[in-house]
Amino acid sequence: MRLGREIERLRQRVHKLSIEKDPPTLRIVIIKDDETPQELSVWDLRVKV
Repeated sequence: MRLGREIERLRQRVHKLSIEKDPPTLRIVIIKDDETPQELSVWDLRVKV
């Protein structure tokens, strides 16, 4: 039974860590024709107007 309790505690800790992990934020960058595009990350969407 002791091993079962330890496994359950580890599952709870893993679940807590997965909830606290900060997900990436998505961002939309709008640029005009004459602007030079800035550095974009993987999570940025560039819209050219």
